[in-house]
Amino acid sequence: MDDEAFARYWVENREQFRPRGSRALRYELRRKGIHDETIEQTLASLDSSESAYRSVDKKARQWSHLDQQTFFRKTVEYLARRGFEYEVARETAERLWRELAAEE
Repeated sequence: MDDEAFARYWVENREQFRPRGSRALRYELRRKGIHDETIEQTLASLDSSESAYRSVDKKARQWSHLDQQTFFRKTVEYLARRGFEYEVARETAERLWRELAAEE
């Protein structure tokens, strides 16, 4: 398998089972010996916002009883540990907070 095919496979697998941010994926692929150019091409089509949402959706529902500030902190920290950028994590936390509030 060539590097490009492997990188696509790795990212698709992560997206399906354990979504990660581009920062974490970049790190994982570098550790696998994939060149930066191939990594950037592979990650170009990644939708970080949707990946972040899928990554934290179940966890956020467990935190729905928390106050807004604690909910935001936990959500952003969770996503940051999974390699998502701060802006994506913040937007995802806001989206989930609105959705959970609307369900009540």
